[in-house]
Parts: sequence; C-alpha cells; structure tokens
Amino acid sequence: MAGEHILIVDDDPFTLELLTESLSEQGFNAIAVQDGEGALEALKRHEFRVALIDLSLPGLGGMDLVREMNVTAPGMAMIIMPGYPT
Repeated sequence: MAGEHILIVDDDPFTLELLTESLSEQGFNAIAVQDGEGALEALKRHEFRVALIDLSLPGLGGMDLVREMNVTAPGMAMIIMPGYPT
C-alpha cells in the first residue's frame, strides 16, 4: 500500500503534523486537511485508499463527512478518530 494517497482530516495541527510525518516516513502520500470542506475538495483532486477522520470537526462534522464520502468515494476505507482521551 506504500505510495497510496491517505487523507487525514483533523482540526488539531499537532495531530495533522504527527500523522502526516509518520505516514510519509512509511512511504504513503499523506494529504492533511483541517475540516470537512477541505476533505471534500481533496477528494476532487486525488483518489484515496484510506481516510483518517476526526469525529469532532468544525463546520461539517466527522459523521456528516463520512456520510458524504460514502457517496463520493464509496470504496474508500474510513477510520474514525474520536479525538477524546477517554
């Protein structure tokens, strides 16, 4: 799966940087955006194999984004990150 595009959607800059760096070091093309609207725009430019999605996003929330992505990219795997320590 190395070389594949992976979408990271999180409003926390530290989390975006950490995940992007880690996945890039493993050979993936990690694309990071901070909100649901940015994720939908990224879907227009790239074909993603996997999306890592923060549950609590500003604007278009994580679950709303998942529903939208199921329509626009039905074969893409999505991993929901709750963003809460408990």
